[in-house]
Order: sequence, then structure tokens, then C-alpha cells
Amino acid sequence: YVTIQLEDPAGDTVAVISTATNAVVATVPVGTSGPAGLAITPDGALVYVALNSGGVVDVIATVTNSVVATVNVPGAASVAITPDGAHVYVGGEGSVFVIATAANTVVATVSLGSNVSKALRSPIRTAHSPMWLSSPRSAAAALST
Repeated sequence: YVTIQLEDPAGDTVAVISTATNAVVATVPVGTSGPAGLAITPDGALVYVALNSGGVVDVIATVTNSVVATVNVPGAASVAITPDGAHVYVGGEGSVFVIATAANTVVATVSLGSNVSKALRSPIRTAHSPMWLSSPRSAAAALST
């Protein structure tokens, strides 16, 4: 899955690429608000796409390659998913927003005081590893999950 921002008023898309053929096999429309990042759940069932200008995260079901939910997240810019797939962390407008994947709703907001540009999982993929964040105004921060 790759985000594609177009100069087309019809909207932006997420491209589905076959790893066997390296060819685009499907595209999923995600609106006109600039996809900024995406992450796939560990089971491969869902793709969470941050749409920065629209302030939302679209949820794509990989079985149907269609948007099945939209979650409001102001300034959504980056996405990371916990190793168990239970939560999605979205960096945006000075906070990290926590989405519960079971209901696709924001269940917590962690204020950071400056615009978060990236949210990355630690390379150590355990249930208790920190969420690593970078910001234009600071080098890095760790958020305990």
C-alpha cells in the first residue's frame, strides 16, 4: 500500500501493489486532503491512512480495498500501530491521538505542546516498547505505551 497525492480534484488514492509482480493491482480513493502516512495492522486486515489537510484517518479493509471507517484526528500526519494491533497512534496538531481499532474511535489524547511530524514504533517490537516521536521543535521523545 502506497499513498498517492494527486493534483486531481477527484481526489487522492492509496495504491495496492502486488509484491509478486511489483504492479499496481488496485487503487483506493481517500479524498482530496493529502495522504500523509499509513500503517497496516499486524494481521494485515486494515490500513490506517492519515489525511493531513482533512484532519482525518481513513481505515481501509484490505479484503475489499475500500474505506470502512473515517476517524476525526486534527492535523493527522503520521500513523503507527501497536504490535498487538489494538491501538493506532496518530501524530497531529501538538498531540498524539490513540485510536482503538475495535471501534475505530479516539480513546485518548496525549498533548505534546508542539506539532508532531512523525510517530514511529521503536524497532524493538514488544508490547511494552515506547512509541518514538519526532517534532520540528525537538529531536525525539518516547511515549510509553
